Amino acid sequence: MPFTERFDDDISFLQDVPIAKMIFHFTSTEMMQRIVTDIKPITDGCLAVSFSSNRYVELNQLAVDKGSGLKKLAEILQVDLAETIAIGDNFNDLSMIETAGLGVCVNNGRSSVKQAAQYVCTADNNHHAIREVLEQFVFNQQERMNLYAKLEIKQ
Repeated sequence: MPFTERFDDDISFLQDVPIAKMIFHFTSTEMMQRIVTDIKPITDGCLAVSFSSNRYVELNQLAVDKGSGLKKLAEILQVDLAETIAIGDNFNDLSMIETAGLGVCVNNGRSSVKQAAQYVCTADNNHHAIREVLEQFVFNQQERMNLYAKLEIKQ
């Protein structure tokens, strides 16, 4: 989808444009928190606001998140959600981690994401976390069987 990058305060050009997503970049966490607090009366109940790092605030339509995307992908591919794995590290990954059959957080992920995950990697996102998950749960037959038993998936 094409996008336009703007660096001015005039947003009147958006009045008649359908917007799928907005991302704001900030250089300070304090500024991010202030903006989210300031826009809460406008966004509450009509937009989902999430953080995707220490720099970005994302605004999406309600119910448009990585979890709903995973559900749609599983439906298209005809894969049971119980057989999916989602790996994430930040607040915008929570819905995906909670939706997947196995929710995984990388070692340097946010603590609330770690709490939501069923497995926390020993590796971080810069040091082979995906490889760890593949070796542990996809290529390791015994661990896969243990996971299936835990999730009550029949083979």
